[in-house]
Amino acid sequence: MLCSRCKQRPANVYFSQNINGNTQEYEVCSECAKELGLLEGAGSMFNLNHFLGDFFGAAPGLGASPAKACSHCGTTYREFSNNGMFGCSHCYEAFSDYLPELMNRLHGAQQHIAPQQAAENDKQDKIGQLKAQIQTAIEQEDYERAAKLRDEIKQLEQRGESK
Repeated sequence: MLCSRCKQRPANVYFSQNINGNTQEYEVCSECAKELGLLEGAGSMFNLNHFLGDFFGAAPGLGASPAKACSHCGTTYREFSNNGMFGCSHCYEAFSDYLPELMNRLHGAQQHIAPQQAAENDKQDKIGQLKAQIQTAIEQEDYERAAKLRDEIKQLEQRGESK
């Protein structure tokens, strides 16, 4: 999308203006944004690079960002930690030693699990626990409790099928 002001450069600054309930949205290039004063005082605003640096900054066990660089595009880990973006697909391999710890810090896990899959895993865990409780109830000859647990398992299984 081109800048809505100069119509020459790509728009990379997006802002909206609300005056008396009338909202207008604008897409302008960096140059026009500077001319309009939209980037003034940006240092006092939320600094995404600083925020990302908190996550990406120190690689595990190194105390500081490694000097390692991607052999394909030349992106350094420091550059990645400053802007949060790799230079190319080969960067994933170049920085593979540092990514597991980073994923743990960002997401709490090294592998993405969709919310639906997490819910299904929780349901299966609950069913497994209930089956173990049924076995215990049968061993204790508590057949009434075992029947209630069986019914609870059936309800859990039917909930998944009805969605």
